[in-house]
Amino acid sequence: MMKLIPALTFLFVFVCFPLPASVYPHTAEVKQNNPDETLVGDPLQTLQTRYARIHYHRDYQAFAREIAGRFDAVYLDVSKRIGFKQEEKLDLLVGDEIHLANGTALPLAAGKLIKLYTSAPRSEQGLGFYSDWLDLVLSHELAHKIHLAEPGRSWRSALDSYLLEADAINGGRYPRWVAEGYATIIESEFTGQGRIHSDYVQTLLQQWAIEGQLPTYSELNGTSRYQGRAMTYYQGSAFLYWLQQEYGADKLSHLWRRATAVKYRSFGQAFSGLFLDSPENLYKKFVAEQTYLARLNLGETKPSGKIWRDNGFKVLSSEPSFDRRQLLQLEQDSKGYISLSVFGLEENIKAREAFDNHNRELLTRDPLDVADTRPRVFNPEALYRVKANKKAGWRQARWLDRQHALVLQYQRQDNHELGFELAKVNLKSGRVEKITRGLRLHDYVLTPDRHSVLAISNFAGFNQLLKVSLNDGSWQEVSEKRFNYPMDNLALSPDGRRLALMALYEKTWHIHLYDLGSGQWQVVKLPLQGNYLSYLRWQDSGLYFSASGKKSSASGKKSSASSKKTSGIHAYRLNFSDNSWQQLTRGSHISTGAFTLDENRLFYLVTTSRGQDTYSQDINDMNKPAHGVFAHGQFTLLAVNEPLSAAVQAQEKEETLAGDSQAYAWGPQAATLALGTFVNDKDFGLELLARGGDPLGRLRWQLAWHNADFQQNSALKLKGRWSDINWYTELLDNDYSGPQFDQDSKALRGEVSRTLYLGDNSYLRLSLGLGHEKITRASVQNKLTSYRLQGRFGFDDAIGKFHYGFGLNALAMDYHGGGQDWQRFDYGFSGRAGYKDMRLAYAYRDHDLSHTAPEYAWLTYGGQLTSASSELANNQLLDARFPLAWQSGLRFRRHRVNMLFNGVDFFYLRHKTGESGALSAYGLQMTTRVDNTSPLLDGVSLKFAVNWFETRRHKHEDLMSLSLMYKFK
Repeated sequence: MMKLIPALTFLFVFVCFPLPASVYPHTAEVKQNNPDETLVGDPLQTLQTRYARIHYHRDYQAFAREIAGRFDAVYLDVSKRIGFKQEEKLDLLVGDEIHLANGTALPLAAGKLIKLYTSAPRSEQGLGFYSDWLDLVLSHELAHKIHLAEPGRSWRSALDSYLLEADAINGGRYPRWVAEGYATIIESEFTGQGRIHSDYVQTLLQQWAIEGQLPTYSELNGTSRYQGRAMTYYQGSAFLYWLQQEYGADKLSHLWRRATAVKYRSFGQAFSGLFLDSPENLYKKFVAEQTYLARLNLGETKPSGKIWRDNGFKVLSSEPSFDRRQLLQLEQDSKGYISLSVFGLEENIKAREAFDNHNRELLTRDPLDVADTRPRVFNPEALYRVKANKKAGWRQARWLDRQHALVLQYQRQDNHELGFELAKVNLKSGRVEKITRGLRLHDYVLTPDRHSVLAISNFAGFNQLLKVSLNDGSWQEVSEKRFNYPMDNLALSPDGRRLALMALYEKTWHIHLYDLGSGQWQVVKLPLQGNYLSYLRWQDSGLYFSASGKKSSASGKKSSASSKKTSGIHAYRLNFSDNSWQQLTRGSHISTGAFTLDENRLFYLVTTSRGQDTYSQDINDMNKPAHGVFAHGQFTLLAVNEPLSAAVQAQEKEETLAGDSQAYAWGPQAATLALGTFVNDKDFGLELLARGGDPLGRLRWQLAWHNADFQQNSALKLKGRWSDINWYTELLDNDYSGPQFDQDSKALRGEVSRTLYLGDNSYLRLSLGLGHEKITRASVQNKLTSYRLQGRFGFDDAIGKFHYGFGLNALAMDYHGGGQDWQRFDYGFSGRAGYKDMRLAYAYRDHDLSHTAPEYAWLTYGGQLTSASSELANNQLLDARFPLAWQSGLRFRRHRVNMLFNGVDFFYLRHKTGESGALSAYGLQMTTRVDNTSPLLDGVSLKFAVNWFETRRHKHEDLMSLSLMYKFK
């Protein structure tokens, strides 16, 4: 063993500490764009303004400087609107972890933390109505921090600033729909756009009202229904906006003052005392008005089309095959599972006949019975269906040939963020073949020769058009990079000469045309009213798109969110032969994603409260005299110069709006106090903690003191991360005084580790540790030093709702103490499989100490794990389901079977010590844990367990436990 540890240590260093190199793919370009800056030094940087510290990796420098240049102005404006200004600086993190538009305002964070993602909202989204999306997202997240940062003035809030941030307290004081709804109002007031004024959101709420499916008051905080979580923003803000219109613009600020007053009030009490009615009752009144106005706006126009397929929930994309005989549809169900299906166009005669036969049999048995009503449609059966791994997040499926489709799927990038990359899917076998790496694609369209795609690459706020080979993933530039220039919805003309896309022109979304030969840009100028325009698709018959229209209000009264009238979102077509446009659908529906299968048959998606259904209609119906509601007209093409390049914009911002950046180092530190406890049938304990750290995890720490009947523990724990290397150290003083185990231990341990991602579904984690410990038993002190090398391999994959995986782990330790040397070897493996939220797992672990180990170093199993317990491998294997030192010896072999169902973990454990007979245990446990939010909250774990176990003396004993602890590592 003495010769093995140095060899393994060398292997660890060789694998985990490669030659210095940036893991970010665009570092060379950052160096080129910023020649005065060296890439040597801290890759994490901080920009400071009067009211913010902006933290970012240097690859995000241009985006961070753009935020810095506008932050203070947005902050002051939002503060004035809310009526409260906090003096403490905010910490803002820049990144793009999920490659989608998002922002978060995290409570319980280091300082007061905001995170902004660098991907812009797409034109088809509810958040897509903007002229500058950064102002929209920044004002929304700042509204959260400022609104929720006002401390309560009641005596009950006296300790809030010591225990938690005020925004965390207020986050619990207000319902979620209030916090999100008010931030949505602020975003719309600040920008004059946003979701309050979005035609898409207004049309969606109108559709829900017509169907009688607006959320109840109890559903405002979010449900699993279609658009159920979005209703927190859409309907929550609409209700608050209505309150402002009906009762006065200052009523909401009065409500916040009452909710934080010296006299303690719940939200319901603060609301009722101000509005003289409960929020539940006023919400019912608001919904009644919404429904009335929606019905009034519906008019007598009959909606066009008829349902072709009831899709059940959400359709991510829908596209006809090249021969127009099949449909390729990417769908997502209410649980987030994604499937890629191919449908034929033939009627499902088999399903119709089965239904008719069932009704015939029903009436034969009972002629007085009433048969079932025929459904709206008999869904066509899928010819092929590929069920995706939920983690892959498939989007934008397009035909490649009769047997293959292209999709964008999540892949882990070199900087460990997720980004969308192009992949090829075999529609028969389900096999997925990756095509691109590191391009972070937002959109793409297949070229006529089917050998390449035109795509939009997006990283750190920069967009660029690329041509990507489907053969090897190689690429070439089509356009220069543009900074903060959102574009999406690529569509290519049938001859492959012109590219259509959505982009901003004169601060609104317009259809842009790009001539691939000449490089000339044109903008399509349409005379349509409304602020929604998206869903491009170019076919031989023209360019199809969806857009909104408006109707003027019948009264002179100022419109509220519920009284604004829309005429739906319709499908349209551009004809470039005569520069004409034509409306294709009618009614109040949301009709999107239109395409034709021939000259007369139109397909599109219709959004309802149940989800998105596929509709079809005969285009010839538009030409009938009775159908004059279909609008038409002429459009113009305006030639435009290429937009200003990103580098120039970024440099101008740097010179005028932001100061020099600083190395992030250990970052701003924040701290809080916390309490923990546990109770079981045999023991009871309390603990006090101080914990804190920086937003990016460079340095986090926890000081814990724990006192219980059988153990008194204290610990100082530190951890951090530099590049891809994680380090952890702990200083412990643990005193155990159980009936079978009496020992005092003082230890200093540490480790460095690195996780290597071998693929999208597998990883290898290696760690190297060192420890020194002083153990006192029966007044005899023993000192020992340990060296540890540990590895863990994990694999997880899924096919639709079925998921599976396995793991391997091994540990080698070398001990020296009291003139003796001994070793420990552990190994184990596990396997798991499940369906949806249910999982069945098996695990085996073998812990083996050499026979030369002294008794004070023997392994023990069982005992309460506290916030002050060691979190590194040592001779105590703590498990709160068993009493302290339930078993002890030189070798443990453990088999465990567990089934997780609806959040409850049912387990069976068989534990064998040395040559003794095995002991069994079984029971159940439930655990709730918070991770990846902030240094003040990460690791909080609430656990309940009840189990029955054997001992050497008794066949059965039972133990029930409840704990609130803080896992740190």
